[in-house]
Amino acid sequence: MNFIFYKQQFLNHIHIQKNTSPFWGIWFFVLPITPLLAYAFLGYLKILPSDGDIPKYIYIIVGITSWLLFSDSLTQPTSSIHRFKHYFCRQEIGFIKLMTAWLPERLVAALLQFLFCLMLVVYEVGLDIINISLYLFVVLMGFIFFNAIGAIVAVVSLIFPSLTNFIVTINRFLLFLSAVIFPLPNGVIEGYIKILNPYYVYIDSARKLLFGNEVDWQPIIIWSMVALLFLIILNKKVYGITPELREYLQ
Repeated sequence: MNFIFYKQQFLNHIHIQKNTSPFWGIWFFVLPITPLLAYAFLGYLKILPSDGDIPKYIYIIVGITSWLLFSDSLTQPTSSIHRFKHYFCRQEIGFIKLMTAWLPERLVAALLQFLFCLMLVVYEVGLDIINISLYLFVVLMGFIFFNAIGAIVAVVSLIFPSLTNFIVTINRFLLFLSAVIFPLPNGVIEGYIKILNPYYVYIDSARKLLFGNEVDWQPIIIWSMVALLFLIILNKKVYGITPELREYLQ
């Protein structure tokens, strides 16, 4: 894969940051972890009590960190098409790169968020390389899954633009049904949500692995296979209609 385009997007992001403020270097590190700092502060003040062996603020921060990455993976490919379509129309990049042009900027922020998250986990719970590795592995699988779904949404949104607004609306509800801030009870309906909601599957499973708890790998494997199937279909379909897409976006 040619990374020149992604490298240029990263350098453009750094250049924009430098022009925003003389203290851009500080904000470059602070702004990505701002959504997590509030919960860390509440944990420091003991306002958020412990949830079993896991401090409540750590529980939330681990969930929020994964949620932010997954949610962006679902919605940003659509925004990326409209933001970078001039590269695509000039035939400088293909459609797959067009949908993933947002990644360099976002992955830098994600790296800082996960480092901050894991730093707090190590401080509160201790260091376990195996648990952290399993946690990051499931997060990576979730990242691939939501990128696959986000790519499908981006293509369909070209025909039905209101789909993006629908996804954003659904996300507001799913935030509270995905073990991001608090766990779901063990009811019948909640049991279906835990299996059918991929946010819950990846976020809750990753968190459990991080703290050394057992997980059910079957939903993870099934959703990941669905993502792989979507990626294969999308790659074949988009390759065949690229000229039509370029004409449509011009």
